[in-house]
Amino acid sequence: MLPKERESMLIRVNAHLQRLLKKANEDKRLLRNMKTHYWARLHVCKAKMKILQRKLSEARKRKKRTNPLRILAEASLTHHGTH
Repeated sequence: MLPKERESMLIRVNAHLQRLLKKANEDKRLLRNMKTHYWARLHVCKAKMKILQRKLSEARKRKKRTNPLRILAEASLTHHGTH
């Protein structure tokens, strides 16, 4: 290979490698942004789930508690024979 041809080939190869490196860096930046985005979404969803679980457990506790007024009303209806 002649020195001129060799230099020309090395310039082309170098340009090709630089394009590959540029694309790899862009892909890396994109993946990093995606990771950050989905990491944030994950934590937002986890927080929403905790809130909903807390609301559900509070609703279950409320349902288990008997309302004293309801007991009196049912007793009154039973006493009057309307139930």
